[in-house]
Amino acid sequence: MNLTGVTGFLDAALDRSVLLGYSKIGSGLRKRWWPADPPANALAGKRVVVTGATAGLGEAMAQSFAELGATVHLLGRNPDKVKRSAGVIRGRVPGAVVIDEVCDVGDLDAVRAWTDDLSGRIDALHGLVHNAGVMPKERDETPQGHELQLACHVLGPQVMTERLLPLLRNAGGASVVFVSSGGMYSAPLDADDLETARGEYDG
Repeated sequence: MNLTGVTGFLDAALDRSVLLGYSKIGSGLRKRWWPADPPANALAGKRVVVTGATAGLGEAMAQSFAELGATVHLLGRNPDKVKRSAGVIRGRVPGAVVIDEVCDVGDLDAVRAWTDDLSGRIDALHGLVHNAGVMPKERDETPQGHELQLACHVLGPQVMTERLLPLLRNAGGASVVFVSSGGMYSAPLDADDLETARGEYDG
C-alpha cells in the first residue's frame, strides 16, 4: 500500500471513531501528512463565497482565502456581524478584497433573491463554501415552513449551489465545499421525518 493509501485508510478509521477523528488527537495525527501550505497569492484573481463567515471557522476560512489573494464574499444573515468580520479581515490582511453579503441561508426566498443579485454583479465564481449552520434548542420553521436546521444545512445550500452553477461553470474548475460537525456522524438520520415534525425535538 502506498502513502496515499495508508493516509486514506487512517483518515477513514479516524472519521469512523468520531472522537479520535474530531479532536486534537485527530488533527495532531493528520498534520503529519497534510500538504504544504500554498504559496502567497495562490488564489489571486479567484473569487470565493463563504457562508456563515461572521465567526469561528467561517471567518478563519475567509481570512485564509484573503491571505492567498482571493476576492472573498463574506455572507451572513446579520449585516452588523458581516461588517465587523469584514473589517477584522481587512485589518489583518493588508490589501484584502472583502465584500459584505447579507442573506439568511435558511430562507429560500432570500437565497433566490441574493443569488440573482450576485449573478448580476460577477461573471464567475471559483469557490463556494457552505459553512452556515444553526442548532436551535427548540424546533423552529423558516418563512417557507421548513424546519430551520434542514433549511439552513441542506435546502438553502442546495438551492444556492444550483442557482450559482452558471457562475461556477464559468470559472472553469470551481469547488463547492460543505462544512459539517463531526458530531453529526453519531446522529441517526430519520429519512421518513427530515422535517423532524414528529416526536420530541432535541436539536
